[in-house]
Amino acid sequence: MRKWKSAVASAALMVAIGCGPAMAAPVMVQDAASAAVSDGREILPTNAVPERYAFTLTPDIDTLTFAGEATLTFEVVEPTDRIVVNADGLTISEARLVDGAAATVELDEAMQRATFVFAEPLSVGRHSIQTTYTGKINETANGMFISRFEDAGAPKSIIISQFEAGYGRQLAPMWDEPGLKAVFEITLVVPEDKDAISNMPVAETTPATNGRKSVRFEPTPIMSSYLMFTGVGDLDRITAMSDGVEIATVTREGVGEQGRYALETLGQLLPWYNDYFGIDYPLPKMDQIAAPGTSGTFAAMENWGAILYFEPYLLIDPAVTTEAQRQGVFGVVAHEVAHQWFGDIVTMAWWDDLWLNEGFASWMAAKATDHFNPDWDVWLQEMGSIQGAAFGPDSLSSTHPIIQPIKNAESASFDGITYQKGQAVIRMLETYIGEDAFRAGVRAYMAEHAYQNTVTDDLWNALETASGTPITAIARDFTMQPGVPLITVDSIRCEAGTSVVSLTQGRYGADEASKAPLSWRVPVLVSTVGSDAVARGVIEGGRGEIRAEGCGPVKVNAGSTGYYRTLYSPEAFENLAGVFDQMDPLDQLGFLYDTSALGTTGYAPVSNYLELAASVKLDADPVIWSQVAGRLNGLKSQFKDQPGEEAFGAYARARLSPLMASIGWDPKPDEPANTAILRGRLIAILAQLNDPAVVAEARRRFVAAETDPSALPSGIRGTVVGTVGYYADEATWEGLVAKMNAASSPAERSLYLGGVASVSDPVLAQRTLDMALSPDFPKGDVLPIVFGLAGNHPDLLWTFATTQPERFEAILPPGYVVNGLAGIAGASGRPERIEELRAYVAATYPDQPTTEVDKASDSVDLLARIRRDRLPEVSAWLAAHDN
Repeated sequence: MRKWKSAVASAALMVAIGCGPAMAAPVMVQDAASAAVSDGREILPTNAVPERYAFTLTPDIDTLTFAGEATLTFEVVEPTDRIVVNADGLTISEARLVDGAAATVELDEAMQRATFVFAEPLSVGRHSIQTTYTGKINETANGMFISRFEDAGAPKSIIISQFEAGYGRQLAPMWDEPGLKAVFEITLVVPEDKDAISNMPVAETTPATNGRKSVRFEPTPIMSSYLMFTGVGDLDRITAMSDGVEIATVTREGVGEQGRYALETLGQLLPWYNDYFGIDYPLPKMDQIAAPGTSGTFAAMENWGAILYFEPYLLIDPAVTTEAQRQGVFGVVAHEVAHQWFGDIVTMAWWDDLWLNEGFASWMAAKATDHFNPDWDVWLQEMGSIQGAAFGPDSLSSTHPIIQPIKNAESASFDGITYQKGQAVIRMLETYIGEDAFRAGVRAYMAEHAYQNTVTDDLWNALETASGTPITAIARDFTMQPGVPLITVDSIRCEAGTSVVSLTQGRYGADEASKAPLSWRVPVLVSTVGSDAVARGVIEGGRGEIRAEGCGPVKVNAGSTGYYRTLYSPEAFENLAGVFDQMDPLDQLGFLYDTSALGTTGYAPVSNYLELAASVKLDADPVIWSQVAGRLNGLKSQFKDQPGEEAFGAYARARLSPLMASIGWDPKPDEPANTAILRGRLIAILAQLNDPAVVAEARRRFVAAETDPSALPSGIRGTVVGTVGYYADEATWEGLVAKMNAASSPAERSLYLGGVASVSDPVLAQRTLDMALSPDFPKGDVLPIVFGLAGNHPDLLWTFATTQPERFEAILPPGYVVNGLAGIAGASGRPERIEELRAYVAATYPDQPTTEVDKASDSVDLLARIRRDRLPEVSAWLAAHDN
């Protein structure tokens, strides 16, 4: 998982075996134009393939550099005098064959490559190159990097690493492509009092010079380079056994027990996954490592046997962790552990099939979480994520297919299309062919391709063979072309106790370009409300009929597992809306999301959603209410500085206040977990709606908690702190900063950091930014501050980013600068800012992809159209319903 990676991370210090005579290697600069490009991909030459690496790394935390030795063992498949590998930011002082022949080293910085040139061609067969080199320890979360933090006011750090995607080459010269798997043997030379960790257990520890020790780890199975992991620091480790595997949670010293819940979660998941996949986890241990702070760009990384998480996504502090965060820990762990099979044992051949890793792990995480925690209603909750991260961007012209040509590792798409749309398509296909057949296909896929690389059709072939159902054409329609199908319900007629539903397939789009016609073969499920029978069919060729048992209101996309929008005729909509309370929550929620989206984009009246939301009763499912509350808050934000803003705000507060009164501020004995989540979200939304009673109560409880901790239960503590931060004056802000700096745990510091970054006052926002950019502020906390401020103060962040580009670049991993700028400009909601963004990026970063710029532009354009065309409809509806 990497997203923000999403999305994920790995960790630390790598090292390699092998040495040679101290002899400097000549270094020349090669023209980037000579690099290999195949089918648009920048790939390495295929005249040699790796078999094994031995790395020895000696990090120096004072200079933020490391010394490396590497032995690269490879098979030459055709005679050549040039061996080309990836290398980025490395200074190679020597390179020679193990038998003694020296190599000249040509470096191509633009293509991130090193070429070892020999006087005589290497023969077909196995060879080994030994290299000596140095590299950099980064301050941002890529390659080998340092994670700085404070413990009881004292500055501390650990060294970790993140190698996806294309960062392994910062550690050592190597074939850094997912399809070029090899065995890795890692040795770390570290201070005697430090702990070292990697993918495999320690094989041997021996004394080294200068107060150091040499820690050699067992060789890994054959794997892709981006799955390497090493870490060095003062670490706590708690362990257990699960299905014969030692499992552990590894943290910075002193907070080990906060990883207990994650350890217990892993203990549940490992045997369940062993059974589901039909292949036992093959490594002797599985560590979960908590890195201090956050990266700002990803949450966790599926390194084989040594999964890296940032602390908020792994650790539980009972005093401050909410139910939503606890559920989040389970879900992130489930995602990363699923990767140990789908991604690590079987890996995509190239980055254009990244979704095979991420979409599947996202789906599997939800499936496993639902299995162990059915009361969480995971599939209901996942619908919101899929709607926001997949349906939303996929209905704009800046979308892309799940599978798309990827030029290089830097261009890999870690976004909602890869993750959430991928997840949704898998769930749709599983529902279509059945759970048992789907699992049989997955097991066959894993067995056939273990320790190998695959393309998407390998999965479709396995599923089709196992199920006997032709799904490849359906699956290709949804993965190889962009966009969202639109299923229109043209008519429903009753014939002999059966509803005959006539359907047309089009394309749903939020802008004109995204409405360009496309054809899908769409699996559609239909049921009549009140009947347990579900009719199935595939709408092919743009039109079809499905017969559902019973006559009455019909729900298309029964169970809400299909990846499409459903547009009902006015009569069918009214009939279905009239029995909303009789529908299953999954159907209710899918109906709400479709009605909202169709109203927003003009396919149907906005009033359809407003009427539907107004009919939701007080005792409805908490996730249903979460959707309604979130949509009302979203509409209020769209009304910002527009006519009708105050009227809609008053309506939203009046609609949600009775719900808040019903739920109350304090948890009730044995209340559902999702009610606790709704309470926190509702307080936050009402505070954003400037509800005076909620803001006053939040402030009162914040003050009361100084002497009475029960005034601020953990489930609402973050929401209250965020509310207090948003409305803070100078004294309150300074108090929050003091609490942040005095925090006794990572979770508590993150809590107050969020409050500090929530400030609405522009003067305090500037002080917050200045504090975050000061030299002594923990680097891992800078991005959460910066992007926390961006929501309320995009102009402040834009000025900083464009007038101090060096400082802005320094806090972001390579390749994320344009993404960061696009996020800030998009948060402004102003078309003129988007024009500035395009001009600035074109002038300053002309070679960077502009995908995120296009996405920001599409979102701002959509907001402008909503304000022009839809908000007057909302105001008219309010006026008609003003009692």
